[in-house]
Amino acid sequence: MDRNSLILSLPFNTTSPPLNWSSIDCCNWEGIACDPRGYVTHISLPSKSLTGNIFPFLGNLTHLSYLNLSHNLLSNTLPTGLFSSLNQLTVLDLSSNYLVGDLWFQFSSEGLPASIQVLDISSNYFNGRSNPRSSNEH
Repeated sequence: MDRNSLILSLPFNTTSPPLNWSSIDCCNWEGIACDPRGYVTHISLPSKSLTGNIFPFLGNLTHLSYLNLSHNLLSNTLPTGLFSSLNQLTVLDLSSNYLVGDLWFQFSSEGLPASIQVLDISSNYFNGRSNPRSSNEH
C-alpha cells in the first residue's frame, strides 16, 4: 500500500539523473526508508531537481516521520488536508521550492501534527495572514 501511495504522491519529473526507483520494494528506492514492517518512514529527496506538485496521496503514508523535499523545483499549492493523517511527522522540510498558497488557511484548518519538531517552509511563495486576529481588529 505504501508503494502505491508513493507512486501516486510523488510523480515527479527530474532534470538530474533519474531516481533509482526500479525495485518492486519501495523500501529499496533512492531517498526512501522504511521501518522493519515495511512502512515508509522517511522520504529524503533534497536537491534532486524534482519538478511537479505534491499530491494528497502523501497523506496515506501514516508512518511517515521525516519528509525532506527541499531545494527542488516543486510548485503549486499544498493539498488541503495533507497533514491531517501524518501524526508521526517530526521533520517537514519543503524549503527552497516554488510552492504557493495561503499557509494560514492550510495550517489553521487542519493544524500541524503535534509531533513536528523541525519545520522549514522558507524560500517559497506562500502567502497568508501573519496574525489571524489582526483581521478582526480595527
